[in-house]
Parts: sequence; C-alpha cells; structure tokens
Amino acid sequence: MGFACWLARDASDTSAARALIMAMLLYDAVFVALLLSARLAAGLTGIALWPTVVLHLGLAVSSLFCLRQGSVARVG
Repeated sequence: MGFACWLARDASDTSAARALIMAMLLYDAVFVALLLSARLAAGLTGIALWPTVVLHLGLAVSSLFCLRQGSVARVG
C-alpha cells in the first residue's frame, strides 16, 4: 500500500489519491483494532505492542486529517 501511495504522489487531487488515503485509513484503523483486541481479549503482550498501536493510530489520524482537508496534501 505504501508503494501504491508513493506511485500516486504526483496525483494529489485525483479521486484515486483520495481512495488510496481512505484505504490507508481503513487499514490503520483495522490494524489498531486488531492489536487492541489481541491485547485485551487474548492477553498478548510484547515490547513493540504499544509503540505499534501509537504509530498506526497516528497514521490513521493523519489520513483522516488529509481527507477532511478536501485534498490530499503532498508531503516531501
């Protein structure tokens, strides 16, 4: 998914770019939910669990911010 976003980096105002951002938002939100359910329901632990949850939560919030702006901002 990251490679697809990188390939679409010059088409920031297209519907394809919005779809990629929505897909990234969905992926990150589901991943956070999966990690939290693994921790809370199954009791799984690990040194990288919480940093990974925070990272993907931040990416989801960033994707949501880009979508609410109305256009996908080019980074870099």
